[in-house]
Formats: sequence, C-alpha cells, structure tokens
Amino acid sequence: KIDAFVSDELHTCLRRIVESDLSARSQGMDFGDHPTHHGEAATALGARRDDELLGLGSDPVDTADGAGIHDELHGPIDGLLSQIVNLQQTVDGLSGIIDPQWAEELETRVEPLLQLNPDEVSVHLLPESYFRMLDFLVVAARGPRLVVDPAQPVQELLDAQLDKAVEAVMQRCSQLTIDDDCTWQRTRRVVHHAMNVAQVVPHSRRAHRIKRRLGRIADAMAGTGSVIDSPTPSDISHMTPMAAYEAGRETERRIVVQRRLRAGFADDWPKLRSKLRKVVKA
Repeated sequence: KIDAFVSDELHTCLRRIVESDLSARSQGMDFGDHPTHHGEAATALGARRDDELLGLGSDPVDTADGAGIHDELHGPIDGLLSQIVNLQQTVDGLSGIIDPQWAEELETRVEPLLQLNPDEVSVHLLPESYFRMLDFLVVAARGPRLVVDPAQPVQELLDAQLDKAVEAVMQRCSQLTIDDDCTWQRTRRVVHHAMNVAQVVPHSRRAHRIKRRLGRIADAMAGTGSVIDSPTPSDISHMTPMAAYEAGRETERRIVVQRRLRAGFADDWPKLRSKLRKVVKA
C-alpha cells in the first residue's frame, strides 16, 4: 500500500538523519585534558559512582559535569546536512502523492537548516528549529497525509508519477529559447524533480536508467539556468569609473558564456531526448 510505502520512506530519512546526528556527536572525541575549541560545550568523563553507568546511550556533552574535552573535529554537521538534503529530495519525489500543504511546511522547516555554515556550527550548536523539524517528521512518518487512494498499488502509482515527470522534462526542454532566463531556471528544477521521482521508485531498473539519463540532461544544463547577476545602479554609484567598467565587462563575458552553453544544450537536446525516450519505453 502506498501509505505504508510513504511511511517507510519518511522513517528511513528520519533514521539516517538521527544516525548522522549521533555520529557527529561522537566524532573527534578525545578523552584527554586539553581545552575545548570554538567555545563549545564541554565533553568529559567526570566523576561517577561505582554503581553508575555513564549516561549509557546519551550525548556525552549533555551528561558531562566537569571541564571537558573534544578536538576541533568534534561535531561536524556536513553528513547531517547531506541527510537533510536527502529528506528534501525524497519529499520532492513524493510530491505527487503527499499533501502539498504538508510538503510546503516541511520545506519551510528544512530550508533554513540548509543555510547553516558547517564551518561555524557544530552538532552541539544546532538551533531549536532543527529539533522541531525532527518532531514534525516523526509525526508525519507515523501517519503520512496523502492525496491519493492509500490502497493503490505502489509500483503502478510511482511509475505513472515518473512518466508524468519525464514528459514534463521533454516538453520544457523542447520549448527553451536562448534569451529566457526564468524558463531555463524552471526547466532545471523540472529535471531535478524528475530525478527525485525516479529515486523513490522502489526496485526498478527502469527508474534507475531513467534517473541516469536525466542526470546527463542536468549535467548538460549546468551553467545555463541562473540569471546573470550584474551591478545595480546603487552598486555602480559607489564604484570608481574603472571598477564600473570592469564590472560591466565581466557581466558581458558571463552572458556570452551562458548563451554559448544554452546554444550547446539546444544542439544536444535532440540526441539527449532520443536516449531518454529509449529508456522510458524499455
């Protein structure tokens, strides 16, 4: 059933996030007597009674009661952020099945976390919003909100969702024009969405091959979709004439490169489309 499948997918995302969290809390620990770094919470063995287990299964930072230690590698969140991205991609892949209002609310909780700088924030300094996001995900995994018949066969439904996403890619890519910045941005998002849908289709070699082909399309579109940032009139007013001239030339060079990449994609698209259609029909 699709409701059980979605629940399993969300539980898997939750488990991977928690595992990455716990791994970060233990990484880099070095039970010695040197000082902590970056002003973070201390980690220490501390004094204990003979009959006391040292917070078995708990975070040492939370249970420490003495001057503590960890090295500068303790608590990196890079892996944790990767798993949060995986959650984001999974929910996007399920977006034709789950309640869009719920998916949007999760996105508002996830996006600020992905802006955290791993060089400045360790797992022990995560904001309260991170834990609220976990609570939100726990509730959702127990009873996912769907917009389809929960008794519908999983494979049939997800195959149909994938075919729909791939068709959107073909339509969008066939309608691209060199000068429309926003259309290129939207098309890249459509391609990545189709890849996310392919990712959640269970036990499907066809979906795997489709995702690989979509990845080739995404690679071919690299550098084509972003609107070129150019200095605003306010920026220019604070520049010297020479700096303003150089900024303008740099913008022109970037536009030339972007248009060349777009033209190259347009030339390659018939071949990319043909190969994508081949794996879709397989």
